[in-house]
Amino acid sequence: MIDLIDTLIDSLTGTAEALVTVLTSIPLLLASVLYVLTGLTLTFLCRAARKGSVWMAWVPFANLYLLGLMADIYTDDRVLRGEIDPRYAPSTLRRKMLSFSIVQSVFGSIAGVAVLISLFSGFAGLLTGFFGGLFDQYDVQEGANELLGVFAVSLLIFLVTAAVFVVFYILYAVSACKAHYRLFFMLGTPLPALWSAAVIFIPPLAAVMLFVFTVKNHRVLTEKFFPPMEDPRAEDGEAPPPAAPPMPELYQL
Repeated sequence: MIDLIDTLIDSLTGTAEALVTVLTSIPLLLASVLYVLTGLTLTFLCRAARKGSVWMAWVPFANLYLLGLMADIYTDDRVLRGEIDPRYAPSTLRRKMLSFSIVQSVFGSIAGVAVLISLFSGFAGLLTGFFGGLFDQYDVQEGANELLGVFAVSLLIFLVTAAVFVVFYILYAVSACKAHYRLFFMLGTPLPALWSAAVIFIPPLAAVMLFVFTVKNHRVLTEKFFPPMEDPRAEDGEAPPPAAPPMPELYQL
């Protein structure tokens, strides 16, 4: 009977461990797949736009800069073609996405560490103070007060850093939505505003949709960024004007 119970316990333990392994592996696997899809998407766009570097598509934070850069190139090129009012200021989404993402990541990490410290120190301080009160030990009470002081400081740090994180996350989300909208619009995606909003609510869906439509248009991506300029004089039989000198590089990395 004892052997049967031990066997059952071992079986349940092994099943629980396997279940925990599966549950922790699935999010990691999905994150890896999305990271690869995003890298491939940016690789296609980078080569088509002939700006940036392919390695940026596979490096954290650099890939966000590259995504903003692709949106900037498309917008600024439309300005040069006269599709947008030439008074439109050059787009800076690449810098916004990079800076906002770094700041919100830093403050988010600090807020996470601070909340863990506050929870641990607060719980330990309450327990220490409770048992110190039972035994009336001065050293224990003093230690409890120190722990509660750490709790108060760490909680304050958490509140401040969490507020900064929320502000910069909103700024980053707005910039990311703008960048995705321009790229979805360029790729001819139906309802580009809807898929751009998914950046906030369902980020994996936005990444998958951008990959799907980039692959779908990969053969004509260069024309999406740089459509051929039509010269009305060519239709009248006039000789085309001499080629204009190449434009200076606008996107120095």
